[in-house]
Amino acid sequence: MVKETRIPVQGILDNAEDCTPEEIAGPGIFPSLSGEQVRRVLRFAYQAQIDAIYEQRRSCFLWPRDYELEGVILRHKLAALDND
Repeated sequence: MVKETRIPVQGILDNAEDCTPEEIAGPGIFPSLSGEQVRRVLRFAYQAQIDAIYEQRRSCFLWPRDYELEGVILRHKLAALDND
């Protein structure tokens, strides 16, 4: 749940691919959230995914190129949130 709300974080993550933080916080999806609350959730989720990818990398002898690409994509999403 998002702090001080009854909104599940998974609801934000499910909408993140198709919507901007403002659209998620808008009247159509979660009007009780602010755009900044949505950005905080997404920053945390993206950073956690990046951390998990690089933790896997440490334990793999052969590192699939797909994991590296996924990490790059997540870092770009994280940077885009900071530039909004």
